[in-house]
Amino acid sequence: VEYGRERKCSYEGKNLKLQIFVDTSSIEVFVNDGEEVFTARIFTAKDSSNISIFSHGKTDVNLKIWDLF
Repeated sequence: VEYGRERKCSYEGKNLKLQIFVDTSSIEVFVNDGEEVFTARIFTAKDSSNISIFSHGKTDVNLKIWDLF
């Protein structure tokens, strides 16, 4: 919450599609092809290369990663 780091929206559907774009100083998240969109500045370590996904309850995840560098 501090410095505006928390982004959230309501969602009551069964399937959730997230498209997440990350570069060296920003992240953009598109929820269900743009129903909701979040943008934030980020300042990660230069060697940062991990992603974590969390869920309340059971979920199945299909993850595709494209390296644009």
